[in-house]
Amino acid sequence: EMGVLAGQGQVAKVMRLMRALRPLRLMKRNKGMRLVIDALICTLAPVAYVVVFASLTLVVFALMGMKLFGGKFMRCSTPGAEYPAGKVECSGNHVGLEDGILVPRSWENPYFSFDSFGQSMLTLFQVSTVQYVD
Repeated sequence: EMGVLAGQGQVAKVMRLMRALRPLRLMKRNKGMRLVIDALICTLAPVAYVVVFASLTLVVFALMGMKLFGGKFMRCSTPGAEYPAGKVECSGNHVGLEDGILVPRSWENPYFSFDSFGQSMLTLFQVSTVQYVD
């Protein structure tokens, strides 16, 4: 009895697959749809070339950014400790001017940086796609 039920499950899967492939049969009959799909398939290779070129360009600029800006975007977590003596001044605690809360100071890296290859690729991608605005 279990073999019969398992066989019926396989038949149901095949029937669902045939139902999912029905739009492909309609596409064969419709000449305009076939032309559009053929055009889309023919443009895949040029789009791949553009993606490869853009990726290589991002890699080159990420490496240049690491060399030029690596480690130079560090800042204090609170205002008042500015570069070049900022790292020495950025220690201890700071009283916020707006709310008067005592917060610890730390020398930190901003979210966008060129300190590692991954961070520089992410920074360049976000800047190139205009997704860097908070």
